[in-house]
Amino acid sequence: ETDALTQRTPFSGGSGALVNSGFPVSIALVGAWIALISGFGIAILAYVKGMFTLGTLTTLLIGAVLGWMYSVRPLKLAWRGWGELDNAFVGALLLPLYGYLVAGGGIPFRAALVFLPFMGLAFLNLLATTWADREADALVGKRTLAVQWSPSRLRRLYLLVGILSYSFLIFLGVDNPQLLLGLVAIPVSIWGYRTYTRTNDPAPSVYAMSLYLGVQLMACLLR
Repeated sequence: ETDALTQRTPFSGGSGALVNSGFPVSIALVGAWIALISGFGIAILAYVKGMFTLGTLTTLLIGAVLGWMYSVRPLKLAWRGWGELDNAFVGALLLPLYGYLVAGGGIPFRAALVFLPFMGLAFLNLLATTWADREADALVGKRTLAVQWSPSRLRRLYLLVGILSYSFLIFLGVDNPQLLLGLVAIPVSIWGYRTYTRTNDPAPSVYAMSLYLGVQLMACLLR
């Protein structure tokens, strides 16, 4: 519904795939069920064969449920003001943690802590992208934070999450200085804060998140 009404940017407004194709929503739902069932079938087989640990399978289950409930009943989190947090948690914390577990990582709690700053920047990215869609979302009854909260309150939340994310990164960097390379994204995050709610372009927040991720990946490759 939002895709059909909003002004799309390179980073917001959805793909428009269903709107442009004219396919009924039921086709997407059937495809989602096929992906969900086949994905879990493969995962359970991997667990039985000893290729997955119980922790890996559990992480996959939690991510799938929360990802599904982002937009589908009964929870429809994106329509109730919880979509931004849900999306950031699944995409920026559970997803890399799942990859870590599949690769044989044995300290998931510590790994989860390392991913928290990225989750914070992903949350800011989602605040910015949903702001661009707020008018269309409001028209179709999608109650995102951008629809429910005032611009001043949203900006305070943006600033708070940004400060906490980089502060926690510095805390983690005491034991792992490599992580501190992510601080290079601070100027871009400041740019994102200065433009947030003042323009409909989420690009600065997207760039901050992407730069942080790129720097951390490069640091891992060069380690």
